Amino acid sequence: MDRSMHSLPPQIQYKPTSDKPKTRRSSVFDFRADSDVCPTCSGTGKVPKGQQEELVALIPYGDKRLKPRKTCLVIVVFLLIIVTMVIAASLLAVFLSPRNVTLTCSKISVMNWTNIRPPKQKVEKAHMGLTIHGLVKNHNYASIEVKSVNVTLSRDDVQVGHAAHSRFSVGVRQNKEVVIVINATYSGQEAVRVRNSCATWGKVSLEVTLMSSYLYISHTSNTDDTSHHYLPCHNLDGSIT
Repeated sequence: MDRSMHSLPPQIQYKPTSDKPKTRRSSVFDFRADSDVCPTCSGTGKVPKGQQEELVALIPYGDKRLKPRKTCLVIVVFLLIIVTMVIAASLLAVFLSPRNVTLTCSKISVMNWTNIRPPKQKVEKAHMGLTIHGLVKNHNYASIEVKSVNVTLSRDDVQVGHAAHSRFSVGVRQNKEVVIVINATYSGQEAVRVRNSCATWGKVSLEVTLMSSYLYISHTSNTDDTSHHYLPCHNLDGSIT
């Protein structure tokens, strides 16, 4: 038998390897051939705890966090809003603050007299029919609601007549005229004095007092006016009765 047939194959010698298993460092950039391993974290993606306050993070140039927050613009807009609100509140306070409402007797007319001549009997009343024009002026920047207008006639502190006008409204900074028909009645010594005054002077004195109550923005106020007049002792057509 040939010797070559009985020769054993050469033994393969293996080099001993270390018992410590090799750890493969994984990195999110392993699949990119042109990438480099981060020198800080060595490709692990973790920062050592001791260097947390020393390292600086890199943010892409196009990141929205690097864009200015327009702080100045926000502050300017906020200030403009505040100034606008203050101006609006001031204007409202100025325009809606209560202003005067005046009531005056603009005109008074004698319509008729009754028993103005000296009567045959000793006691008899004298009557005078009047038309009074009252003017209400609203100086406010809001309409008012006039509840009533009261008219009082007096002579020598003696009341001789009274009347009232119904409710009405007056617009913003407008005027309104009210017409009130009223009768003045003189009796006793007042009738005698009125007849004597008409016979001597042809006129009689009369005190007219106007009083009004009005409502302005849920607030009720009052206004009044007193005027003195000398009225002729004849009817509207010039006759004397």
